[in-house]
Amino acid sequence: TRPAGAPAWTAARLRAELGPEGAARTLHGRLTLMSPSGQQLRLAPGSRVAVLEAKASDQPTTVRLDAGTVWTAVLPASPPGEWIEVQTASVAVVVGGSGVEVTVNPSGSALIRVYHGKAVASGPGTTRQWSRLLAEGQELVVASGGQPEEPRKLDRRRIDAAWTKWNEDQDVAGGFAIVPAAR
Repeated sequence: TRPAGAPAWTAARLRAELGPEGAARTLHGRLTLMSPSGQQLRLAPGSRVAVLEAKASDQPTTVRLDAGTVWTAVLPASPPGEWIEVQTASVAVVVGGSGVEVTVNPSGSALIRVYHGKAVASGPGTTRQWSRLLAEGQELVVASGGQPEEPRKLDRRRIDAAWTKWNEDQDVAGGFAIVPAAR
């Protein structure tokens, strides 16, 4: 982690606080960040995020994903002030009551996958020239220039199965995903 204004990275400590303008990265392992309201942002190996300046209390917590993959888990029925917005150079993704994975590829393109719940992907920056509502089981590719393809069905053959299973298990255990009743 690197707190705001710190010149160097340090090893993450359990329950360490990471405020606005702070950053976190993973080299080989995984890291889970938790918001004050209990929402989770899980970093895959080789990922880097920065917490952006706090907005109004009724706005989502915003992080910038600079590299790698994050899984965002937001509790169902959470108010907008507890949602999480993941920004990349090509897309902004607002996650509320969902399990959503966002990956920044080396080319600068982004891949958004919605495993449960919904998310809204929008063009980058303040103009937000386009917006797509993504539902459970959909994915969206956004080119490095910020142009989205059409949403498509999530292709589970192309996922990292171990990463996805770990996150889905975390979501069920933490109450982020609603488990269907046994038939």
